[in-house]
Amino acid sequence: MSGAKKGIRCLGCMMMIIVLLLGLMAVAMPETAEAKNEDIRDAYEAEIKFKTFSAEDGIPVWDGINSVTTKPAGADITGNVCTVTTPEALRWAMTQYSTNSIAKIVIAADMDMGGREDAVPPKWEPVTLTGAISIEGQRDENCGYYGGREYPTIYNLNVETASGHTGFIASTSGDVNIKNFYFDSAKIRTTSSSGVQGVAIIGYAGNGLIMENIGVENSLSKTAFYGAAGLIGKSAETTNGIRVTNCYAKKYMLLHLSVVVVY
Repeated sequence: MSGAKKGIRCLGCMMMIIVLLLGLMAVAMPETAEAKNEDIRDAYEAEIKFKTFSAEDGIPVWDGINSVTTKPAGADITGNVCTVTTPEALRWAMTQYSTNSIAKIVIAADMDMGGREDAVPPKWEPVTLTGAISIEGQRDENCGYYGGREYPTIYNLNVETASGHTGFIASTSGDVNIKNFYFDSAKIRTTSSSGVQGVAIIGYAGNGLIMENIGVENSLSKTAFYGAAGLIGKSAETTNGIRVTNCYAKKYMLLHLSVVVVY
């Protein structure tokens, strides 16, 4: 065999070896840090499950309609106080309190916000509270709420946005008082990857917020950037305009960037 042919064959063998090594390297190469982080976040997220109730539990399920301008069943107004017993009534009162001269919204029932990963109705759109309002749970001294609780619980809140402050409440301004109710099995998520947006039960707390006896359990906040928290994602830069008393988060997951926090 001529030297030229031998050289060609050797070159061909070398090329095959190089291609094989590159293929093995591609298989053996670890995922990028971001891909790994996303896998980790997804695994943790899967641990939080929405609750399933039976008809016998008697917990009303939200119909998924975010825009409600006509007072629905389950909203009872006496003076400037609106007592709500359905998710539709709560949605209406929170979005229409200014035009209906409502100063206080009283939650008098457990509520299922219908959160399901494959939910057909729209997810809960964060509500912006502008101006004075009090939202509080009605106490049952006999602990007659689901699970034997003294105050009502909002279950299966499912919030997902592309931008902006995200939560049950997007933001507050003015004298806003939130007290005496709980959240269970909530998922609050944004796909925004820029800007520090608050992602929590209250995305952004403005001056004048008072939060008392609010609890959140078995829930998560997820963002592709920063700002995930349990109760308040971001707040006004003030030392005396916001008060939080006797509130808690339990079995709560914060998923953002490369960080996973469980508490």
